[in-house]
Amino acid sequence: MLKNNSTKMKQAIIVAALITGSTWGLQMPTDAANLMVTIPSNYSSSIMGSITGSRVTTTVDGIPHSVRTQNLNGDPGVFNFNLNGQSKIFLRQYTYSDTNLKPNEVLDVNGDWNTASASGELTTTVNPHGVTAKGNTLYATGYDKGVVTVATISGNALTEDKTKAISLLQAAKDTGESSTSEYTSAASAHGEGIIVRGNDLYVQASVNKQGGYYNYDDGFLFHYTINSDGSLSHKANDFVRIGKNTDQSRINLYNDHIFVSAIGGDQKYGEGNTESSITAASLNNGALSKGNGRTISMPSSVKAKGQDFRDLKILPNGTAYVMCFNLGSAGGIDTTIYQTTVSNLYATNPKDWTVVHSGTYDGWFGKLNAEMYTHRLWVEAGQNLLVYTDGDTSPKYSWAAKDFGNSSMSQYNFMAMLQPDTVYGDKATLTAVKSEGLTTPSISVTATKNSDAEYITDEDSIDNTAKITGSSEDTTYKKDGVTSDYKTYSFDDDYVISVDKSKYLTGDLTTNVLAAVDAHSGNDVTLNAGSNTLQLQSSHTIGSPSGIYAGNKKNVTVTAGKLNIITSGMTGGNSLTNGIWLDAPANGASSITIHAPTTNIAMTGGYGGNGIAVQKTDRWGEASDAAAGTNKITLDGNLNIKGADSATWGIGLNPENVYSRFNNAGILTSVKNSEVEVKGLANMDVYGNGITVNASGSKVSIGGGTIHVPSGRNYGYYTLGAYEGTINVNTGTTGTTPGAQKVQLNGDVFALSGAHVNMALTTSDSYLHGIVDNGGTVNMWLQNGATWTNEARNTRYAEDNEDVGSNGASHITTFVGGSTAANAGIINQKSDQAITIDNYSGHATVNYGTMTKNGAGVTISAAAPQSALTVSGDRAGLSDREAMETLAKKLTYTGYAEGERNLTGTVKVNEGLTTRSVARTGTISFDASTGAGSLGQGRALARAMARPRAMFAMPAMTVENNADGSATYTNEDGTRTTVGSMETSMMKSVKSAMTTSMLAWRSGMTDMMQRMGDIRMGASDGIWARTYGGKAKYDKDHAYTSNSFWGAQVGADHALASGWHIGAAFDYNDGDASYRYGGSGDPKQYLGSLYGTKTFEDGQYLDIVGKFGHTQNDYSVYNADGKKLDGKYSANGYGLSVEYGKRFGSSHGYVEPQIQLSYSKLGSDDYTGSSNFAGNEKMFIHQDGMDSFIGRLGIAAGKTTDRSSYYLKASVLHEFDGDTSATYTSESNGTPITIKQDFGDTWAELALGGTWKLGGSSLFYADITRSFGGDYEMQWKLNAGIRYAF
Repeated sequence: MLKNNSTKMKQAIIVAALITGSTWGLQMPTDAANLMVTIPSNYSSSIMGSITGSRVTTTVDGIPHSVRTQNLNGDPGVFNFNLNGQSKIFLRQYTYSDTNLKPNEVLDVNGDWNTASASGELTTTVNPHGVTAKGNTLYATGYDKGVVTVATISGNALTEDKTKAISLLQAAKDTGESSTSEYTSAASAHGEGIIVRGNDLYVQASVNKQGGYYNYDDGFLFHYTINSDGSLSHKANDFVRIGKNTDQSRINLYNDHIFVSAIGGDQKYGEGNTESSITAASLNNGALSKGNGRTISMPSSVKAKGQDFRDLKILPNGTAYVMCFNLGSAGGIDTTIYQTTVSNLYATNPKDWTVVHSGTYDGWFGKLNAEMYTHRLWVEAGQNLLVYTDGDTSPKYSWAAKDFGNSSMSQYNFMAMLQPDTVYGDKATLTAVKSEGLTTPSISVTATKNSDAEYITDEDSIDNTAKITGSSEDTTYKKDGVTSDYKTYSFDDDYVISVDKSKYLTGDLTTNVLAAVDAHSGNDVTLNAGSNTLQLQSSHTIGSPSGIYAGNKKNVTVTAGKLNIITSGMTGGNSLTNGIWLDAPANGASSITIHAPTTNIAMTGGYGGNGIAVQKTDRWGEASDAAAGTNKITLDGNLNIKGADSATWGIGLNPENVYSRFNNAGILTSVKNSEVEVKGLANMDVYGNGITVNASGSKVSIGGGTIHVPSGRNYGYYTLGAYEGTINVNTGTTGTTPGAQKVQLNGDVFALSGAHVNMALTTSDSYLHGIVDNGGTVNMWLQNGATWTNEARNTRYAEDNEDVGSNGASHITTFVGGSTAANAGIINQKSDQAITIDNYSGHATVNYGTMTKNGAGVTISAAAPQSALTVSGDRAGLSDREAMETLAKKLTYTGYAEGERNLTGTVKVNEGLTTRSVARTGTISFDASTGAGSLGQGRALARAMARPRAMFAMPAMTVENNADGSATYTNEDGTRTTVGSMETSMMKSVKSAMTTSMLAWRSGMTDMMQRMGDIRMGASDGIWARTYGGKAKYDKDHAYTSNSFWGAQVGADHALASGWHIGAAFDYNDGDASYRYGGSGDPKQYLGSLYGTKTFEDGQYLDIVGKFGHTQNDYSVYNADGKKLDGKYSANGYGLSVEYGKRFGSSHGYVEPQIQLSYSKLGSDDYTGSSNFAGNEKMFIHQDGMDSFIGRLGIAAGKTTDRSSYYLKASVLHEFDGDTSATYTSESNGTPITIKQDFGDTWAELALGGTWKLGGSSLFYADITRSFGGDYEMQWKLNAGIRYAF
């Protein structure tokens, strides 16, 4: 059945399900995909048939389909190829003529096979045997002419460019190989397999030295480079000799190797060719070399069969299938199919291959193909098509050619397995981010290196290059304290185990795995590194590199202070692996337990894989999910799956896969009843799914953590993907106990019917940014200011249509909000699809922001008693009443229609830049028949909202003034309306940013530069410099700022005859400020100073400093609803400070009373802030100037020596002035609002410092200061400098 039919079926099902409400969790019918195309023929005419089935399960439909019965001649051929990510069929119709040609057709795999998407003749390849493509350029090669044809697909036209064609016979002659001297003028070359990877094209050439069908020469495997115009270029010696007669042989690219099979000569009857072979060729940066190919070694049992090698398929997990057959002396084929691994293929002393199929069949042809993800094996055996599904030991189905609807067509002329589409287009980048908070989006930051992901190559830093197997093979570990039974391995220091091709030609011959710890053939393994770091790293391109592997009922236990696991495949390669790998047996169980505070995993190269996986290697006859016991991986501590730096994925993209179920995953369970538990935080950056459960009864539980997956893609990537099994996040292993760990999910969540997700977002810095596409069960706790931003992060790929959740509309099974309104969770509804909650309890806010008009609603089916929900949004050009009515209609409480009265609704209009908020509680009315919400009737509050709070009370209404500046009015019927403060939270945030600069300015005016390094210890003229840093905090009158700063001063002074020192200095100060709701600022100051100081003989001194300069702050601030405003405040100012004191005592000890008066003036500023409110609304700010007059009384006590002095100083300071105000207006509200501010304050300071002579004329000085008791708190300030006296 073709897509055009199945699509209509799917659409009908979805429409019906939407009407009945039963669409969630629907798994689409298994005829959704065409899996195999066949050409039944009687050699005078042919038809085209298909086998359909599932792309995400092993299910195949048993009924074959006749798809195309017209316009096919007696010798069509079909080839599957990929065109810009889309799977295509190339249909050729061979006419046995060079001139009387039929157009070749390009067909969509899931389209109408009666209509070509492109067509055209290829005169240089009239009998194609292989097709591939790069971009819109198609490359074909064929039997008759032995040419590589270059053609373009543009629109519906397939057009060859004859000038770019490559003669394979000429290419063979150009090699200069000695056998080419035997070629006669009748010699012919035949193009067979062809494949493209990147800009590399590989093609096979089979050569008959004298033409005809006999006297085969060893074949050629050529490499060509694809140029920008699609043409091909070839370098001398860029080839490998392969076996004789590679008739329709597949080119198997596996990382940096190519494997091809060859018949070995003539097609014989009743016997095989002694030269039949499989060749393995090594690649060097994509290039071939004459000396880099070899014939693989065969197990004796395979040799004994004497059958020709006819086909070979190698999968990304390293599993290989080999087809052998001979033509019978009386016709038919005698075939054997084997399963093995690519490591065993490449081994010099291979193990026996597993026989998976054998038999004798009528017909002349045989091919095989296999699917890794769905575990299917397809076999063309003469006149029969067979399929084995997951775990089968005999074919699930067998189809004869005549089964496709025409009994006269008894032969298969061609068939091809149809590969799925692949990922196409630009790839997602991982931006280094500062995690989003309660109301703030994430912020890009500088990428930082991850030393725990560094693959160590320095031989001196590697402690062992042998894998641990738990057997007597591990002799190199005797020096490290392995027990005599090879069960326990102890490490007294940090230890690195590195396994790679320098020691291992292949991976394990049975599993294909090359792991630093490989427990499957020996004992259970225990590694004890104590508190030391243990690094397990593996790199290979034949073996599957892994850190820890446990199989065959073996267990691994690791204890370490830190565990690093790094796997490295080929960059640009095509293999898959797992970092920590539990290969579950069908009977019994294995376990991996890691006792370490932190486990770090980084995976590079190939197609990536899974960080932690319970996943089987392929074992014939054993279903991929079969398990009788519970196989478990346990991590006691935290898990980090991160790349080499914070902008690199910890696990990269698998470009071969477009189905979300088979994405690479940070954690995967694909075996029944298996379990992974991470007791700490799981922090993962994965180009795929964060967590995937894909087996019945399997479970993954993590304590919390931060998960990043790609966003903005047309493919489904999920932070949590539950297809079969259960995912628990911060809910314990039972999924019912919400914890208090941080949970940050940057991506969508998915659950299929029967699967479960339990996630608890219970802290203010927890969030989910994505939809909950739920067709199963998703239980969510959203509490204590945690946020859920409901918007789809990706769009499902069109062909990924079998696994259906809730059709992209978020659906929560059970939602638990905060215990009180103060502990409510926040839902930011940014989707145009409604949120559905089956069971609701607690308190939450649904905020629509700017989508008050357009955002989709929320439907609650049932609510627990005393539940409450606030629906909020911006005015969006509406009046308060209109906005409230619009928001109230977004809530539907269907339980109300069934008699429930448990949910109280609040409507809130969010504040604007300068417009205060309005909230009405208990006034959403619900329709008795439908539960649809509407704004309830309450007393009009227009007067209350237009006048300052607390100025009046309306009849039958009470007024409560709240600490945040808002006022709550309670009507006689209990309806409450809260009118926000005239000072909106955005105004408060802007005020906070300006407060940072004003207080930093004031602080700088009282700084006497620490007496210029105690000039009294110095000489006359001098230069000096100092640096300082500190942290200051202010929290008063709704202004909050925390500013970490550093600065530098340089100065010079001159001694006058009068005893005065006069000088000048320059001061630069740079801060890093943070504000409420996640705002930040970059305050800076530039100050110049003129100063004078005089010390009198009786111990008195007088310091006078005049300052002038500039202060500024580039800031981004947010309001309580997460809206942002960018602004820049700047002002100029000046100040004068005078300090007087007198020292009493001697050099052995002294006290020094001090008094200081400082006056400064900071100018005003008018500027504009730009917001992300609707229309990028602007705020206009006028900040008044500020006069400051500060007095300080202090006393210092210290001691001096010839070369140093030490002191302790205590002071009390008081601000006598410090009044200022700011006026705000906005584009939507032209009424000025003035907010006054008073920095008057009294506080104490304590300083400890000293001065030391470094030489005859140099001084070093330092001190540390802290303030106490004031509104402006100097939490610490450290000052250090040097003075050089002339």
